[in-house]
Amino acid sequence: MTKATKRRNAIRKPALKSDADQRLAALKTIVNGLAAAIGPHCEIVLHDFRTPEKSIVAIGGQVTKRSVGGSMSQIGLSLLAEGEAAKDQMNYITQLPWGRDVKSTTLILRDNRNKVFGAFCLNLDITEVRSAAAFLSGISGQTAPIQAPATFTDDIREVIDVVLSQELRDQQFDELSAKQRIALFRILDEKGIFGIRKGITQVAEQFGISRATAYSYLDRARR
Repeated sequence: MTKATKRRNAIRKPALKSDADQRLAALKTIVNGLAAAIGPHCEIVLHDFRTPEKSIVAIGGQVTKRSVGGSMSQIGLSLLAEGEAAKDQMNYITQLPWGRDVKSTTLILRDNRNKVFGAFCLNLDITEVRSAAAFLSGISGQTAPIQAPATFTDDIREVIDVVLSQELRDQQFDELSAKQRIALFRILDEKGIFGIRKGITQVAEQFGISRATAYSYLDRARR
């Protein structure tokens, strides 16, 4: 066999998909059908954690108004930061920026080596259900609180901005002591901010410090 023939055969030979890619491909086929079967208040989202800035590889339904190529929420970032220790998150309630209440379940996806590579998420708009529940809870004296904040958007930078605002509250970074700054960087690290490409750059710009200074705080926080 000539070298030219070998090259042609190599070109024709399809690239082997990883186990994670195969599992994602299989799940993609059921996303739209499952969302349609549950109903118009349901959204199914398939995430690939290997590309966190554009983790959504399939989506059925329009509860959070995101699209394929969109980013993960703060909850996804936290799971990403947990790495192989990440666990399924069941039946947590969040509120969308436009006021709708959402009940969500996030199932961790692992490959054949038990490595975390993504998530399969179910989001249900329960706004009307909670309105009815509020009437009943007024009688029973019980309420169902929102369990976790989340930002659903296609742009990971918006998610990072929200996390920074939540952690700073009404303070400015230059008002914090060195100890408070290190503690803040530790929290941001635990929330997965620095696992995102250019996450450290965005944090540095938001806080008005250099990337070198941001890396210094992160190093001290991790130590």
